[in-house]
Order: sequence, then C-alpha cells, then structure tokens
Amino acid sequence: MRLPIIALSLFATSATAQGLTVQFQDGAPKDSITLLNAGCAITNATVTLDLNGSNGGLIFDTSAQGAGVEVFQPVEILTENVTASAVTDGDTTLDISVGMLPKDAMIRLTADLDDTIVGGRQITVTGSEIAGATVAVAVDDHVTQGVFGEDGLAYIDMTDAPTGCLPS
Repeated sequence: MRLPIIALSLFATSATAQGLTVQFQDGAPKDSITLLNAGCAITNATVTLDLNGSNGGLIFDTSAQGAGVEVFQPVEILTENVTASAVTDGDTTLDISVGMLPKDAMIRLTADLDDTIVGGRQITVTGSEIAGATVAVAVDDHVTQGVFGEDGLAYIDMTDAPTGCLPS
C-alpha cells in the first residue's frame, strides 16, 4: 500500500532536520501509522506508541472477543528489520524495536484502533480521537516524546537524542 501524496507532503512540511514525524490515518479495515525519520540515523531504539491519553480512549482491536468492536485486525509491521511487541485485544501500548532507521526512512504499520469513549462509530477513528496519544523514542537512556494533535500527526524533536549525528 502506498502513502498518498498528501501524506508525504504533510511529512515534508512538519518535520525538521532532527525530527521524527508520526502520522495516523484511519482506514478500513486497517488503520495505518507511519513514522518518517527526517533527522540523522536512529540506531538501537525503542519507539513506544501509547494510546492512554487519547481523546477517544483508543485501544488495539486484535480479536473477535474482548474490548474491541466488530472488525478486528492484528498489528502488522510493514517495514523490514523492525519488530513489535505482542499486542492483545484491548491493549493501549505498542513497542517497536528499531535496529537502524536511516535518515528519510519510514516505518509503516497497520492495526485496528477502536475508540471507547467518544461514541458514534467505534470502528472509525479520527485525528481528533487519537489527539493526546503519545509516541516516545528511547535511545540509550534518553527518551524523547511527541503528542498527537487533532490532525493525526505527532512530532518528536530528536535534536538532543544520542543518534550519533555530528552537529551541522
């Protein structure tokens, strides 16, 4: 599945020299999350997606039984050399282990996210429902975090992260 040109242009305008931009996009039957590294290479990192603070009380819907509703999908990593923690139905966090993420590289994953508090169609998640969820990048003992806005984007400033980059 290719990202729409609009999504790539959003990345281009919101990421800066040392940043990681994360985009949530609602879809059927799977939602997608894409991370773009616009900064220096990131090595031996853990990226944590935490839905706990989301406006919609979002959860991962991975099973026909449990907290999710109707359609369910497993979390699927679409990028090589990246692994994800196990996620069960109703979980709110996902850890992604990254051995190496070069500059301008992307990590793509799909999942089914359901809302638990906003109401309406629980299987349709909007940017305003993921707003408040966080994404954190841990490199060595340094953790940097970004928060999703109502546009479905989160930005993580990696300027001070120990990425091995030389100052420009």
